[in-house]
Amino acid sequence: MNPVIWKLHCIKSRNGWWVSGTVLKKTKLTHDMKGTWWGTFKNTVKTYFAKPYHGSLKVAWNGGYKEVSVDREGKFSFLSTNFDSTSMVFKSAEGEGLTAVQSYPASFDLEKAPYVVISDIDDTILVSKSEKFFSKIWLMLFRQTSKRSFVEESEKAYRHLSSRGIPFAYVSASEQNLFATITNFLIFHELPLGPIFLRPFTHWRSLLKAKARENYKVNRMSHLISHFPETRFALFGDDSQQDPLAFKNILDLYPEQIDSIFIRKTGSGNNVNEIENLKHLTGTRVRFSHYSNFEEIAPIVKKIGSDYSTDN
Repeated sequence: MNPVIWKLHCIKSRNGWWVSGTVLKKTKLTHDMKGTWWGTFKNTVKTYFAKPYHGSLKVAWNGGYKEVSVDREGKFSFLSTNFDSTSMVFKSAEGEGLTAVQSYPASFDLEKAPYVVISDIDDTILVSKSEKFFSKIWLMLFRQTSKRSFVEESEKAYRHLSSRGIPFAYVSASEQNLFATITNFLIFHELPLGPIFLRPFTHWRSLLKAKARENYKVNRMSHLISHFPETRFALFGDDSQQDPLAFKNILDLYPEQIDSIFIRKTGSGNNVNEIENLKHLTGTRVRFSHYSNFEEIAPIVKKIGSDYSTDN
């Protein structure tokens, strides 16, 4: 078996294409996370025993060629002004052809988007009970994609914004091992699709190590926003983990590009001081809401929709 591309994103900006992905060593892993609870458990656990591919990668497309390095976490990334996502072919350094196993779209054209939504995943749109360790583990390992619940308050907002043509991107502190679970969830529930930024692919031995969750989100959001200096962003998160602090850091870094910040109330009682600080910093310049239901944010969401035009 040849190595496989577990995750692939090709994002078009005004400066060209930003291509990134994760490559695994020879494996039988697929993105099929449906079926029984036992099948879900086996498929999810298998990802934590897979090993990333390390070396170099050859990428060819109509009119172009690139050789890129793949780090020890299986990650690669490059920029190209003439990339063609419809004709791309990947090969390892040994000349083996690589197949992208994902069923999720790989190409996203954000070049002319004057407005983009960046959304957290766990407990912002996907019910994960992330503040409760054992509940989160049970949902992650045993709950089939078709039975995972979405957050209704966020879902209503996302459908409205998506109906106006506003593109989405997702950022999560979950590992890339869960990429299939997340993408199948978005597809099954017909939620807006967009690039998904996750933590590096992780072996089971590393699961219990400390993680700088908010730092990762800040780094990924910052990297995305830096590719689109003329674009404005709305940030959606929740108050169960580190989203308020991460959003505060992004607001400090890109004060002119952040248009709106939405923090969903989970009932955890966490981050009270961070939320008050964020509310104070946003003032009247940035639309801010710490919300429990869609009705609270509906006027702001509808205003965002009326501000946006795909002809800009």
